[in-house]
Amino acid sequence: MTLSTTEKNNTRLALEKATVKISTTSGFKGTGFFITPDGYILTAWHCISESIVLSTTITVETFEGKTFETVQIDQEKSLQNHDIAVLKIEHSTTCVPLGLISDEHKGQDVIAIGYPAAYIEGRGIGIYQGIINQLITLPETHIEAFETASIEGQGQSGGLIYHFATQRLIGLATNIYNNEVTKTTGIAVRFNTLFENWPEIMPPSERLTHLIQDITDKRNEIRPIWKKVTGYLKQLRKLGIGEKDQDILLDIANFIADNITPQEFIASWQQDESQSSTQIKYDILAKRLKNSEIALFLGSTIPEQLMPQLTTAFDIKGCFSEICEYVELNNDYSRNTLRHEIQNLIKEKEAPLLASLYQLLANLPSPIVIIYSGYDKLLENTFKKYEKKFAVISHSPEGNIIVTCSDQSEPEICQNNDKLSGLDLFEDNNGYSLIYKINGCISSIPNHAHQNDALLLAEHDYFNFAKSMDKLIPNYVIGHLTGRDLWFLGQYPQNWENRLIMQAILERRGTSNNSITAIHKEPDEFAKTYWQAKNVHHYPIELAEFVENLQQYI
Repeated sequence: MTLSTTEKNNTRLALEKATVKISTTSGFKGTGFFITPDGYILTAWHCISESIVLSTTITVETFEGKTFETVQIDQEKSLQNHDIAVLKIEHSTTCVPLGLISDEHKGQDVIAIGYPAAYIEGRGIGIYQGIINQLITLPETHIEAFETASIEGQGQSGGLIYHFATQRLIGLATNIYNNEVTKTTGIAVRFNTLFENWPEIMPPSERLTHLIQDITDKRNEIRPIWKKVTGYLKQLRKLGIGEKDQDILLDIANFIADNITPQEFIASWQQDESQSSTQIKYDILAKRLKNSEIALFLGSTIPEQLMPQLTTAFDIKGCFSEICEYVELNNDYSRNTLRHEIQNLIKEKEAPLLASLYQLLANLPSPIVIIYSGYDKLLENTFKKYEKKFAVISHSPEGNIIVTCSDQSEPEICQNNDKLSGLDLFEDNNGYSLIYKINGCISSIPNHAHQNDALLLAEHDYFNFAKSMDKLIPNYVIGHLTGRDLWFLGQYPQNWENRLIMQAILERRGTSNNSITAIHKEPDEFAKTYWQAKNVHHYPIELAEFVENLQQYI
């Protein structure tokens, strides 16, 4: 897979944010990295073994500079003989999924991220390029590993190795550098044994991929149903595994392990065949929302609701952006006239269909990443009502990033992405949910007038946005879309303005193994074709029914 420069930069940003520095009472010991959104960390066992022997304190420092001294060692999940330690802190953060490699991946590009220089000189994080030289099994220990020149020195121990082709973390840097296997390269431990010891950490897509491979090897024994079984597993890989799928997967695993005969498996499969893999797995969806594993693109009906009133106010018919373009071109009016009219009309639209969804999101225990296309403030007001911290992110025409936190009176103006990252918003424990208002914010506060200038209202606003979207859409927001599935709720491709901002996010998000899903009750032929072309799976269900069903699991 060939990634664009933008995609690679976004990936590196996400990997840096997932990387931590490991220290003990005696000083810096190595690198680690987050593997779950709720604060599980992998590092090398030898980096923290001193703490166990001498009962010293382990300290974790994040990429943003936040320090944690309450660090748990999960010895049950750790693999001392494989130099893998599992740590846990109370922290919500960016993570990248783990994966496996095989001989077919030899020679492919990887990068390692860590602190080798910091061990000696106290310098910062480093990014090191290399390839997968060879897959090996270490003598005596029988550790499954691979050789790569991307590992350069001591402090890098415990750091991640990322594989561009699979978009997975595939190894952990260990402390073997000079032996009969390697001379100028380092060794990274693979995660095969970790997955066996801790199956829950294995991404569902990886588990399903292995099942597909194993069931294919035995296809001659179940020829009548083999295509249906592999199709079912591929569908689960895209949509996720729910409670109702577990029994079927257990039957498949038992057949692969020869615990049941082919005839028994075929009979069991045919009995369960009516179970549809196209149903929404509300149980797993709710769990992933609670764990901050899913980002949402929330649509708005405000433009459609305002069109009749705007038509009357300005005596012109057309779509929303066309009416706005007319008003701004007309010498009798101004942009402020248009903004005030929209602002006053929005006040009358206090109960959109998404209100129940906003309440559901406000009650989630963890921060959530939201792209929002509405101009109104009902989402923010709902979060405030339920005391859920949030940060609204928008942009100015000049490219400055505007951040308004729910617990602060004045916005923060960030002139670059580094300053935005340094605000420690989403990453903080019980941190801020991120609400990126891609169409801008309508503000009635005079000191916030700069926000109004970036509103996407008229046709020329959208044209300007399209020309500068790489600069306007913050890398920080895109970084938090990496590694998360994306769901479109109330956002439909029925007009070109919607399609433009949807495409902007999809392009900046880049190619990803994470799925994209939409709730769309009765899409017309154009919408069906659009979703299919963009690799978006859509469920034909009313949004209100979807929210009602999901609420039962939150």
